[in-house]
Amino acid sequence: MNRKATTLPVALVLVMLLAFPLFRSRLAAALRPLPRPAMAAGVGSPEPHPAIRMALRALISARQDLRHGARDFGGHRVRALRLTNEAIQQCRVALAYDRR
Repeated sequence: MNRKATTLPVALVLVMLLAFPLFRSRLAAALRPLPRPAMAAGVGSPEPHPAIRMALRALISARQDLRHGARDFGGHRVRALRLTNEAIQQCRVALAYDRR
């Protein structure tokens, strides 16, 4: 029993160490400091809704990851992809609503 108790944590650590190079560029991008809001068309005001635009970029990136997933995870990957698409659409609708 003791051997089983140590095998699982060791296996998890090995999997994480092997998977780290695959996600290193995404991790580095996520840890970069956020850019300051850009000035909009010389008006002197910051870009409207930078948080929504940043969330939209993150959702689009997540959608790519979900599309290229190797497994279905019992239908959960497909559902997550559908919900991500809905979230992307809602962000776009929110930005379009603000332009009115």
